Amino acid sequence: MFNMSTEDKLENVSPTFGNTVLPAVVGSSKKYSVIYADPAWKYNNQSPPCLPEKQPDTCKIEYYYPTMTIQQIKDLKVKEICERDCVLFLWATTPAIQEALEVVKAWGFKYKTMITWEKENRDCMGYWFRVCTEHLIVAVKGNVKAFRDMERTCYHEKRGKHSKKPEHFYETIERVTTGNRIELFARQKREGWDIWGNELENDVELETSANNGR
Repeated sequence: MFNMSTEDKLENVSPTFGNTVLPAVVGSSKKYSVIYADPAWKYNNQSPPCLPEKQPDTCKIEYYYPTMTIQQIKDLKVKEICERDCVLFLWATTPAIQEALEVVKAWGFKYKTMITWEKENRDCMGYWFRVCTEHLIVAVKGNVKAFRDMERTCYHEKRGKHSKKPEHFYETIERVTTGNRIELFARQKREGWDIWGNELENDVELETSANNGR
């Protein structure tokens, strides 16, 4: 990761995501009405020794994938790929709600609501309480009309593979939105969506402000 303070800006560099340099989100000619993101949040917690074979939940996030600081996430040029009217769906864990709302603002969106995923698993983690939830924040920019959908704001499903989100949320987004959709930090390809991340071949060429690509 970068050796820089949170005050430093990432105007002319691409975020380092492990050993891969990601293209900064800037300079794309294609615009999107839907931005879906599950950022690689970095947590400053004191996890016990990692036992991936016996107790995978004892491992820090970095065991599964490289992470980014809040400032690096905020500095991604998401504004450059948004349509004038755009909806953001942003995943955040319960301890990261405050930081997630900062990202919402930095990317040019206004918070509206959220859907909470309650994981029907016993092995919840946490220091203050046992956290068994993640939250899909919904934010908008421009003139986006309310969905007026019958979707409830609490959804129950067992957790699957680490960091993998239920299919239900993709289906909900596809039902209530129209236009071009892109998933940031994508870990799988989905029909009808563009993707951006470091685990798959990107559908969209997103140049850095230094114009040096990926």
